Amino acid sequence: MPHTALRDIPVLRRVAASPGRPLAALCAVGVGLAWLTRWAVDDAYIGYVYSRNLAEGRGLVFNPGERVEGYTNFLWTLIHAAPIRFEWDPLLFSHVLGSVCFVATILASHRLAQRVLRDDVLALVAAAAVAVNGTLIRFSTSGIETLMQCAFLLGALVMPLDRDGGWTRRIGPWIGASVCAAAALLTRLDSALMLLVWFGAFVAHERHDPASLRRRVAALVLPGAIPLVAWAWWKLDYYGSLLPNTLAAKTGGSRVQMFLVGLIYLAVAAISFGAAADRPPPHAPPRAAGAPAPRAARDGQRHVDALCAVGRGRLDGVPVPRGSDAGVGDRTRGHARSDPRSTPPDRAAGRPARVLGQPPGDLPVEPRGAEPRRDERGHTPVANHR
Repeated sequence: MPHTALRDIPVLRRVAASPGRPLAALCAVGVGLAWLTRWAVDDAYIGYVYSRNLAEGRGLVFNPGERVEGYTNFLWTLIHAAPIRFEWDPLLFSHVLGSVCFVATILASHRLAQRVLRDDVLALVAAAAVAVNGTLIRFSTSGIETLMQCAFLLGALVMPLDRDGGWTRRIGPWIGASVCAAAALLTRLDSALMLLVWFGAFVAHERHDPASLRRRVAALVLPGAIPLVAWAWWKLDYYGSLLPNTLAAKTGGSRVQMFLVGLIYLAVAAISFGAAADRPPPHAPPRAAGAPAPRAARDGQRHVDALCAVGRGRLDGVPVPRGSDAGVGDRTRGHARSDPRSTPPDRAAGRPARVLGQPPGDLPVEPRGAEPRRDERGHTPVANHR
């Protein structure tokens, strides 16, 4: 049966031509699932304490008289002082506000996909993917600010786009994007990562028209800078620091350490994905016999495999030289695990486990039910560990 693109399915085309009802149905499904699974993250109650103290006149503090910024969601915490002031349930208010932000996220995702992809069917599919996303459903009614940040970020991203997906030259949308960007930053400072990438791409794309670029950048920066500068000034005066105390607590007081670790993560990701981009497409003609793969691709594959192994919580993919005197379990836990039940399923089934940089066919295959191999000291090699 020949492949049929989604946009060529008549039913989807008719539905996407008038997306009002389908979008309403998607919002109802997403919010309904979120409401059925509503809960509360423990961190939500930290913000509620700050909000309660603010509503009762003790200031934005956790313990009265101690000015410590122990939250990272300023706008969310500030908003929740209102329901507490009027003696409403703050958790119920969080669930309702999160659901509203979930609806805004679905609608903004549809608009963004519509303008970038320029296809009504694919835009509706994108909105459906957002509406049934398990993470968004779960955290929209969790008591924290995740979906409010998503809604403001998407608003900042979609407002400056024309119907054809280009950057608009009208100033009004850029002012709206500035307000949304400022709200996203007031909600969570890490919103800056997405905003810098998106609007950095805008500056790079529009640099051929300096005059128009300057006007739009001014409209993007100046309105949002007013509340952000005021907030920073207040933080310095009230808490004595621009960065929250939670950052210092999680890094042992060394903010430079956290910055350097972040740079390492960024470098590893850049190397990995940059190397992946160098690989030939799936249907590219094979290389000549004996021609080695590009070095970047080989190195990048090792990085990707290592990251995937760590992400799965497994270290059995790390290559260990033959004759190694200890497995990873020995080094990290101070003892060797020799229980045959620790053998991974692929080895127990008689299939070779994959070791980084070594094709599966080069590994010995252990028969089903066999005792795990051990070195001369009686230690189980790392490949037999979960």
